[in-house]
Amino acid sequence: MSTTRAVNNQRILVIDSNVFFARRLSESLKAQGFEVTHSTQASYALTMLEWNAPMAILCATNLRELSVRQLASRSRLRVIEQENRGPSGARNAGAREASGELLIFVDDDMTCGPGLVRAHVAAHFEQKGIVGLGAILVAPEHPPNLAAEYFGTGLGRVYLQHSDAPGDPWPEGVWSFANTSIRREELMQAGGFDERFRMREDAELGVRLSAAGIQPRFVADAIAYQWCGKSAADMVRDSEAFAEADFLFMRTHPGKTPHEFVRRLEHEGNWKRRLRELVAGNLDIADLLLAPFCALGERFHSISPLRMLGVRALQIRCGLHWYHRVLELAADSTHD
Repeated sequence: MSTTRAVNNQRILVIDSNVFFARRLSESLKAQGFEVTHSTQASYALTMLEWNAPMAILCATNLRELSVRQLASRSRLRVIEQENRGPSGARNAGAREASGELLIFVDDDMTCGPGLVRAHVAAHFEQKGIVGLGAILVAPEHPPNLAAEYFGTGLGRVYLQHSDAPGDPWPEGVWSFANTSIRREELMQAGGFDERFRMREDAELGVRLSAAGIQPRFVADAIAYQWCGKSAADMVRDSEAFAEADFLFMRTHPGKTPHEFVRRLEHEGNWKRRLRELVAGNLDIADLLLAPFCALGERFHSISPLRMLGVRALQIRCGLHWYHRVLELAADSTHD
């Protein structure tokens, strides 16, 4: 029996004011054979439930606003509440509550392509002792912007290259649990996600999984589409948060590197390192010079040369802010 027939007449209610996101998600679910209803208003959605209860509710609204406990008492919906412990804490909680053998993790700013679940399941039937890494792509209809272009020059580039050549070896140290599958038992044996990490938790877990003999495998047909809505300022702030996670990573796993940028730094010449330290020590000046190019790329994102110029300026800014924060943390650690 096909998957479409198996889920026929199963209703899902999507509550999200982001119309683009909801449309992508609804199309993916409909392609899997689900009947999907979308509402942008939580209060209106509640009235719909009175006469047409769905099998699942996918919601980007504060669940407390929906009196979710009352909904759970009338359906198979389970509610798990805990204090905010970041992605690591949320994933660990979900893994502990799961009753199935296979776990599939997908970020909340993604939509799933048709066949994602099927492809992940098939990969684990074909090979034991793997982590299935599905493809993460920017949706073809995603409006051009600086964030999407920036993603495409980093992690997105790795996924595109392997989508074209899925048999190539997966690059060492590249881990993302944004569209990923793993057997629950293997995750638990590895100790789950380290909840000290609010970012880079997937790379840290990857080190431990590799040590346990669990290897990454690219699953080309498990496709998720990334929504890239952050501004240049958001990404610059994120780079400093990533620096804190990367510093913790390198202290936790000496000799390991969390990503390619760190490996490049380790092999650059002395003069280049000194220049980087000098510029990173004067971030105000660097931002003053580079921020206008980022602004041009964001404002005129439909013009490719300006968008690419903005992306390059953003890459430099993020790298400098990352480096500056790592230097601060290193200096603080020597005083402890």
